[in-house]
Amino acid sequence: MFPLFDAHCDTASAIYGWDELRNSSTHTDLLRGSAYSPRGQVYALWQQPGTSRLTLWGQLRNFLDELEKNADIVALCRSYADIKDTFAENKQAALLSLEGVDLFGCSEEELEKFAEAGVRIVHLCWNSDNVLCGAAMDSGKGLTEQGRAFVRKCAQLGLIIDLSHISDKAAWDILEMDCIPVMASHSNCRSLCDVPRNLSDELLSAISRTGGVVGLNLYPPFLGGRDLGLAKRHAEHMLRLCGEKNVCLGCDLDGVDDLPEGINGLEDMPYLRRELGFSEELLDGIFFNNLMSFWEKTL
Repeated sequence: MFPLFDAHCDTASAIYGWDELRNSSTHTDLLRGSAYSPRGQVYALWQQPGTSRLTLWGQLRNFLDELEKNADIVALCRSYADIKDTFAENKQAALLSLEGVDLFGCSEEELEKFAEAGVRIVHLCWNSDNVLCGAAMDSGKGLTEQGRAFVRKCAQLGLIIDLSHISDKAAWDILEMDCIPVMASHSNCRSLCDVPRNLSDELLSAISRTGGVVGLNLYPPFLGGRDLGLAKRHAEHMLRLCGEKNVCLGCDLDGVDDLPEGINGLEDMPYLRRELGFSEELLDGIFFNNLMSFWEKTL
């Protein structure tokens, strides 16, 4: 089977309190992941706004416990060297992201604790504005002064900023600061599907110029429908604007309530690969190599 590295899933929150990482009823699990070699996955820590911060820490502890229980086939990775070592041991690589730092009150002290625990990728917001920035699904305002300080703190801690949920204005503000690597792990093309969570052509190009990657999201409302051919249209547009080395997968498995026809979960990535229909070299880039190159530069 082919190698696979996906830039965003919500499995860590989806299994919390009721399922297991190894073999679950969610979109993705470790047993299905073992069909791909090597296989890596970015797991997002996320919860509904207004939930206790203790719940977020509980989710993190639960996920780390799940990794420990399954140490025979998966390992938490904090660096590119960790990823390479994990693959050399024929294990799956797990990276951690935070999907919205208002989950812990946008506190720099809490950010330090999460970074120490292994988080390497940070979204400044989810779907609502906070004291740091505007969200794509809210007012659209830019970075605040507190937000600029928070970005500098992320850079100091060696973290990556994920722009998938942030407003256009705030994304441009971060890019203009030019102090931290960026990616957009699970956003599509706004010129093909006009929703705020998708990226403008200008942002797609700008992110790639920094060396950042953009991840193809399989959520039908962000594709424009459930026809998997729409995913190919978005991928083709990303490739034209970003180049062949800056497009990856960010399928958003376990973070969405619907998927395209023919896609039920991680087990259907071969079908996605066939339907995209690109050359093997280009598919290997999208499904694995481009993210690996990005990690090599940033972790």
